[in-house]
Amino acid sequence: MLGRLRYLLTPLAVLDLLAVLPFYLPLLLPFDLRYPATMWWAVATLSTMGIDMRPVTPLGKILASLIAVCGILLFALPAGIIGSGFVQKYMEARQDRICPHCGKSLEEAPASDPPADDSSKRRG
Repeated sequence: MLGRLRYLLTPLAVLDLLAVLPFYLPLLLPFDLRYPATMWWAVATLSTMGIDMRPVTPLGKILASLIAVCGILLFALPAGIIGSGFVQKYMEARQDRICPHCGKSLEEAPASDPPADDSSKRRG
């Protein structure tokens, strides 16, 4: 017991208190102070906005977040839809390939044998 009381008077006890205090902070305060900063970090990271030039005021952060989300909706969403259309057309074209010589589908045609290795043509 005496060792614990002696420990409370050391600078390491203050360091331990500072390490544990953020866990108990929501019990003391009715709101979370980290939520707005966390939301800004998430929007800036997901939109690859970067941190070189960033808004400082809360109104600027809200406006920049709305513009970033609109930019994602304007460019990334149509790009995914167009890419999906390209893949679908490619798969349809691949299924309809027909051999011009025999008329069979290329998926049904047997694979051609690799050319035979003619060892008599080797120089040695």
